[in-house]
Amino acid sequence: MNSVQFRLLRIAWIGKVVFMSADRLRILSINVWTGLDYQGVWRLGDCEGPEHRELRFQALLRGVRELQPDVIGINEANPLPAYAHRLARELEYDVYAHVAIGGIRLGSLGLPINLREGDAILARRGLDLRPLGSYRLTGGPRSNLATFQLGDSTQILGAEITHAGRIVGLYLTHWQSALHNADRERAHAWHRQGHFTDAALKRALAAIDKADAIRTRELQRSWHFMNASGTKNRAMVLMGDFNATFADPQLAELGTRLVPVLRSESEDARHTWDPTHNTNHIRFYNWNADGLLASGVADSYKMQAPDAKAEDSDAILKRLRIADAGRAASIDHIFIDPESADNVTKAGRALDKVDSVTGIHASDHYGVYADLQW
Repeated sequence: MNSVQFRLLRIAWIGKVVFMSADRLRILSINVWTGLDYQGVWRLGDCEGPEHRELRFQALLRGVRELQPDVIGINEANPLPAYAHRLARELEYDVYAHVAIGGIRLGSLGLPINLREGDAILARRGLDLRPLGSYRLTGGPRSNLATFQLGDSTQILGAEITHAGRIVGLYLTHWQSALHNADRERAHAWHRQGHFTDAALKRALAAIDKADAIRTRELQRSWHFMNASGTKNRAMVLMGDFNATFADPQLAELGTRLVPVLRSESEDARHTWDPTHNTNHIRFYNWNADGLLASGVADSYKMQAPDAKAEDSDAILKRLRIADAGRAASIDHIFIDPESADNVTKAGRALDKVDSVTGIHASDHYGVYADLQW
């Protein structure tokens, strides 16, 4: 048993221990959802409209105020910097935000006109939030001033705080949304059933291999940035929407270097992507019983289960992506460095209940939180 495995076992029962010698540090990570369908050139399709988006923002505020985190990491904040600055102002937190995806843009001008998406780290005032910068994992050049991208782009942000006399490194990332190794089995099954031609199966497997290679790059570059930035000999937290589970080799490898705060929980208790119960999935994605989109997010995503031999490789890949996204999964995570893992006193899913005022969930993701005490 290595040191990381030992600390995983400790986290299973460490919540019973109360540390009275230091203040609690509560960390929240949540993808707040742009509400966009990412279809279009001039303007991306808007699934929900401004009224519903504002209801979700208010639900997010109420949920965060109830949880009272000291640190918040948010993904899919759009538009930046306005979204992150508004959230920080409402909560009275300090904030560091950086654009990840903006299309082709210079300042406020660019296409798509409604895409200026990114990530942000917020910290309660008094923790002395100190940005360490951002680091591109995939995609084209991006900064808060300009972006030049013709596709997806991912990044990692870094910052430090001082809590109870201890420096804590905070890292927030958002990895690509793509096919997973588990999709190989589905692709082969559909091929055996006659829904995939040999050529389509070959292309599907190549797409899975490519996605796997990109996740490996994201892991390697994330780890490089974490070790190359900030103060040495500090506590370290990595959080965000990884779009990956521990069935993916990259997350499994990361789990040998850092300690996941929720690994000891049951699978259902860890799901942060929940097509069955999340109100935003039910209203805007509209998954059917087979885990496929019947209607909702965008007409281009409407797809029935394969019922005939398909020659169109693009349709095959779309079917795989939709089937993959239609499954509940644990894709949002918080990791702690092994030396600090014993200081995790509590961890769980957050913002997974409907808002008491609006009756909706704050995002299409649930959040994850962890308490640390020294």
